[in-house]
Amino acid sequence: MRSGEGKMKKALPVLFLAFLAAYGSGCATPYARQSLIGGYSETQLSENIFTVTFRGNGYTTRERASDFTLLRCAEIAINNGYNYFIIIDIEKYTTDMALTTPTTSYTTGYGHTSGSVNMYGSHGTFSGNTFGSAKTTTYGGQTFLISKPTTSNTILCMNEKSDGNPFVFDAVFLAKSVTKRYHLNRPVYATRVASAQNSAYPAQSTQESGREQAIVRNEPRQNVTARSNAPAQNQPNLLVKGIVWSPDRPAALIGDQIVREGGSVSGARVTKITKDTVEFEMNGITWQQGVSR
Repeated sequence: MRSGEGKMKKALPVLFLAFLAAYGSGCATPYARQSLIGGYSETQLSENIFTVTFRGNGYTTRERASDFTLLRCAEIAINNGYNYFIIIDIEKYTTDMALTTPTTSYTTGYGHTSGSVNMYGSHGTFSGNTFGSAKTTTYGGQTFLISKPTTSNTILCMNEKSDGNPFVFDAVFLAKSVTKRYHLNRPVYATRVASAQNSAYPAQSTQESGREQAIVRNEPRQNVTARSNAPAQNQPNLLVKGIVWSPDRPAALIGDQIVREGGSVSGARVTKITKDTVEFEMNGITWQQGVSR
């Protein structure tokens, strides 16, 4: 009986560890395409705009999830012929859950009877006492809190680096850095030289993804439509490089800045962002500009 109890004590942790291994592989989520234990995935919103996501399991730290998201962003840029990328939008969150181990009860006991027998011919009587005890032991029932991190970046890829923008990432440099830190066996990364056939801002492309629609246009000249009689020279020289449009959170890449409606750049306020244009206002002058090369 005692031997069986000892075996049960040893078996329960092993069974629970096997359960955890089946649930989360017993280690952090590796850098790989998404599976049951997490990984990376991406959605192409336009020819050079992507949303990249990495989901980790309960053994994955938030820092690891963030780094692997950046690594996948860099690989997406490189694989599509770009040298740099800008993070337009970023989202980080964790999924929390509680895991309780199963319970098992094991009971052991013993009994002892003592007494005397008095015989009277062919008949007799017995008198005595019975003693005993029992013990019940319960194993399991522990609760573990598990937190699974997720990081999602929306990026704009390009071949020419915007001077002075600290949020422009060198895809090859970043990929090599993260690969070295986590000792990953990845292919050799090489910078692709920009060419006229594959510029930082490719031909017009639109594609729905969920509720967002990304628009990037390649136009021969900047499309400026003034709504006042003010001379054109009074307008600041603004370069609209790209538009990421959604009904509630549109944004535009203007020069080296990512600006949303209500924001300002070079003294001009962005009053409205549509799928095709950005509307500016400055000193009572209102005008629109399309995305330009």
